[in-house]
Amino acid sequence: MTPAALARKLAGTRSRLVWPVLILAGCLAAQGGASRAEPASPAAPGGALEVATYNVQFVTPDLPLVRHLLREWFGHKPNVTARAEAIAARLACFDLIALQETINDQRRREILDRLETLGRGCGKRSRLRSGRMFAFVEGPEADGGPLLPLVGNELALASRLPIVAAGSHVYEHAAEEDVLAAKGVLHARLAGGPGDVVDVFVTHLQAGDEHGQIRRRQIEELARFIGETAGGAADPILVLGDFNVRGTLVDRQDPASDYNFLLRMLRAAVAPRPLVDSWLAIHAAGPDAGSGTKPRLRADGTLRAHEERIDYVFLAGAAAAPRSMRRDFFASDLIVDGEPVGALSDHAALLAEIAWPAGTGPPDLVASGP
Repeated sequence: MTPAALARKLAGTRSRLVWPVLILAGCLAAQGGASRAEPASPAAPGGALEVATYNVQFVTPDLPLVRHLLREWFGHKPNVTARAEAIAARLACFDLIALQETINDQRRREILDRLETLGRGCGKRSRLRSGRMFAFVEGPEADGGPLLPLVGNELALASRLPIVAAGSHVYEHAAEEDVLAAKGVLHARLAGGPGDVVDVFVTHLQAGDEHGQIRRRQIEELARFIGETAGGAADPILVLGDFNVRGTLVDRQDPASDYNFLLRMLRAAVAPRPLVDSWLAIHAAGPDAGSGTKPRLRADGTLRAHEERIDYVFLAGAAAAPRSMRRDFFASDLIVDGEPVGALSDHAALLAEIAWPAGTGPPDLVASGP
């Protein structure tokens, strides 16, 4: 977004958003949803793909005038290079890395650059003709409307497999602070070998229990975008990210819950492929034990009744199956401004291994997680 475009948007911003808008406008020069796609290097099909999804909580642009006073949106983790690089160090050995809340251009570049550097030390050969370890895509962009959203590239994807097609969709419905960012869905089609592709959809849905109807409209938009974008009926599909939809036992047992609404919409979008919630598929014997991706402790010091499972890895495809899955809050010993950071974000990362039989998915990949 150009400074002139930002100025036009600011001129019509509603008063209830003045403070966050002024913060965002202090030093905003959005770069758009650039992607670094790569042509495929020949490879034999079949094998395993290590997948990570993580909300990294970098929700404001870099602010040169006040970066020493305002490290991040109030109540959020510090907006510093050290945290970005620490996140990259935990994720660099995965094959497919989906990130949410990557609005800060500087922090996003630091994460992606560090992934490329550290990714060379994981015992995995490059699958890209350039010799790079990762291809990147980011988005959606924020240039679509005259007023809001103000900032884009809220999502990013790093892939060891070539990205042969990419696209995105900005949700038409949003509420409160979420209207400031181009929240939506990011798509990348990954190529393994001849006839082997996988469609990946990364998303971040509306936050807040009070905004359930907005979130359902976004789910409908997500499902429509998947249905219109996904490839052949036999190609595997991954849908992952921060859905802000609870998936506890109570929610799974309630046919009218947001969780079951999400499942119905996604299954209709990917049909005739079967679709599974990868966590439930792996942890069928105890699906609610250690499943929460939002911690009990809130930013204001109060406690939730329990951890909440709101991040997901959904897998669709008759020949595809999750092999393993775990969560990790990425505890750290990082100190910023004399204060311990603790967990690297306010979400847990979901870390999974996905299998495709030979001839139906990505190429053979050496499994070597962090």
